[in-house]
Amino acid sequence: MRPAHGGRLIALLGGDGAGKTTCTAELARWLGAQLEVRTAHLGRPPRSWTTLFIGGLLKVRRALRRNGQQGTPGVLELLRLVCTARDRYLLFMKMRRFAEAGGIALCERYPVPQNRLLVGPEIARLLGHGRDTPIARWLMHLEQWYYRRITPPDVVIVLLVDPELAVRRKTDEPADYVRARSRIIWETDWQATSARVVDAGRPLAEVIAALKGIVWSEI
Repeated sequence: MRPAHGGRLIALLGGDGAGKTTCTAELARWLGAQLEVRTAHLGRPPRSWTTLFIGGLLKVRRALRRNGQQGTPGVLELLRLVCTARDRYLLFMKMRRFAEAGGIALCERYPVPQNRLLVGPEIARLLGHGRDTPIARWLMHLEQWYYRRITPPDVVIVLLVDPELAVRRKTDEPADYVRARSRIIWETDWQATSARVVDAGRPLAEVIAALKGIVWSEI
């Protein structure tokens, strides 16, 4: 089967501990019985060979520094951020093409203006730390270029959970880290957007039921 109005690219947003991965898997299993469905995590896209190569150079740099030698320039770190932006853009394009062909693309950690601190350009925030050079500014613009080309999804669903509850759920990460990332989503005024907000603090079965209702109404 295919949706009557074409495919959809659906973004599931939420802080750490909101249940994005679990909910995405449940929705994929449910929809996949009748429709073409794919899932993607834009926060952790497949890494290209270029990204892997730059990452390898950074590991060598850290090893040299431990031995008291001078490593490669800090621009290498900025280049890796550009590579990550490119990897996310390529994954977005793959999912967008799939949706345009009639499929349902379910995407976690999708870059939108409201969650830029979780998944978005980073170089601009680093330029004040001795890296404000012509090449650093060029890499900054290149990174931003990729993110600007990740167009808005067809549907945005926000899994909203209290940061303290997120900390209790996400026990494999430091509490302060989880709390800070959860607050980015928790403190955003989602009423000013077209996003569909779901209370993810409820039992999982209730959250999944709410998500199914929203997704079905959108396809």
